[in-house]
Amino acid sequence: MSEKKTVLVAGDLILDHSRFLTYERQSPEEPVCPVGHHEGTTWALGGAGNAARWVRRLSDADTILIGHYARIGGPFEWLRSLARADDIEIGSHLERQCGEMTVKERIYLRGVKDSTWRQVVRIDRDTNIQLTPHEARTLCAHLELTMASQRPAILIIADYGKGVFTGDHAPLLLEKLQDLVVVHRIPTVVNSKYPARWARFVTDVLVCNEAEHQSLRGSPVAARHLLITKADKGVTAYVHGGTPSVTQRFHAPTVATDVQDVTGAGDAFLAGLTTNLVHIQFRRGQVLENGMLAEAVAEGQAAAAHCVEQLGCGAPGMTEVEG
Repeated sequence: MSEKKTVLVAGDLILDHSRFLTYERQSPEEPVCPVGHHEGTTWALGGAGNAARWVRRLSDADTILIGHYARIGGPFEWLRSLARADDIEIGSHLERQCGEMTVKERIYLRGVKDSTWRQVVRIDRDTNIQLTPHEARTLCAHLELTMASQRPAILIIADYGKGVFTGDHAPLLLEKLQDLVVVHRIPTVVNSKYPARWARFVTDVLVCNEAEHQSLRGSPVAARHLLITKADKGVTAYVHGGTPSVTQRFHAPTVATDVQDVTGAGDAFLAGLTTNLVHIQFRRGQVLENGMLAEAVAEGQAAAAHCVEQLGCGAPGMTEVEG
C-alpha cells in the first residue's frame, strides 16, 4: 500500500461569500433595479483556501493550509469549522490581533422562467494586511515545522497580493522560503498575481495569467516551468527559465465548453495540475518532458473546466445554502 501524501498550501487567505436571490419584479422606485427573494447564502474558504479545497477533493492527499487569519466578525472556531468541512487542516497560532480578512461577496440572481443563476454583483471588501516582522517569522516557523514533520509531497504558494508577500518583510520572507524548499527538497508550485515578485525564486512551477505575465516585461524567470493561463485561449507552457520566446514548449487549447461562471477557475487549474504532479511523484529540480507536462496541464484544464460549468467556485464543497 502506497504511503498517503501531504500537500502543503501557504499564502493569502480570503473568504468567499455568496448570496442567492430569485427574481420577483422590478422595483417601482427604480425600473432597472430587480427585486429578488432571498434563497440563501454560502461561506467558503477562498484564495489559498480555495486552492486547498480543490486539492483535497481531487486527491486523497492530506491537505494543510497555512496563512494568517485576520478578524472576520466572528469566532476563529467558525473559520476552522469551514476548513474542517472540507477536511483541511489549518495552522494554529496564526490569528492576527488587528485588521480584517478580504471577503469577496457575490450575488447571484435567477429568473422565474429561466432557472439559470447569474452572477450580477460582486462586492470586494479588500484588505492588504502587511505582516509584522514577528508574524513573518511565525509563518516561516510553522512552514519549517510542517515541512520537517509532515514531509509534504509538494508545496503550493498562493500569492493574491493581499499582504502575506508584500511589505518590508517580503524579501526576507521569500529568501527564507527559498532556503526551506531547498533544504527540505520540496517541489514547489507558485501561483501569483504578481509574478515579477517571484522572478528570482527558484520554484519548480510558476503559474500566472496572461495579463499578470506582462509584468515580467520579457525578463527571464528562475522557474523551471512557466505556465501562462489565457482563459478561453488555453495555456502556454515554457520550460527551464530564460526568455519565453526561446523556451516555449507547447500551447494547450481550452477544454471548457459550457461556461457558466469563471469564479475560482485559476484555483481549480492549480489544484488539478498539482494533483497530477503528486501522482507522478514529481521531484524538486525535475524538468518534465513534454508529454508529462502536457498531462499535468491537461488535468489542470479539466479541473478548471469543471469549475466554470458551475456557480462560484463550484465543486468541491460549496457549503450548503443557509436560508
